Amino acid sequence: MIESLDKELSAIAVKEASVEQQLVALHEQYPDVFKKIEAIESAQQEVARLKDAVKARLIADQDFDLHTVGDLSVSVSAVAKVKVVDIDKVPGEFKDEMVVANEKKAQEYLKVMGKLPDGFSDASYYRLNWKIKKGDK
Repeated sequence: MIESLDKELSAIAVKEASVEQQLVALHEQYPDVFKKIEAIESAQQEVARLKDAVKARLIADQDFDLHTVGDLSVSVSAVAKVKVVDIDKVPGEFKDEMVVANEKKAQEYLKVMGKLPDGFSDASYYRLNWKIKKGDK
């Protein structure tokens, strides 16, 4: 059984190395294509930066009108959102009382006792840890 698993893991590692070698080969074979891809990604970042600058300008100018240029429509909308910083200062009309189960405590109970407390379901899962040691280059 373990021997079969070792063969499977070895085969996957060989395939992974092969895929990485193919990518390196493509980079070597088509360096211009990858340079163009980098240039496009850089241009996309520049476009995002320019959009952020327009947004900042519209906000600074308190300009919430719709701007239309050809097929392009641009506007900034204010979105109201709040978060609590001190629950003790929040007026009662803005508070809801909720009973919340302590899942962390139940998780520790499951680890220690090997069984679930009543009212919980097991959501445990397995994570595959896969790391190939890189040789010195």
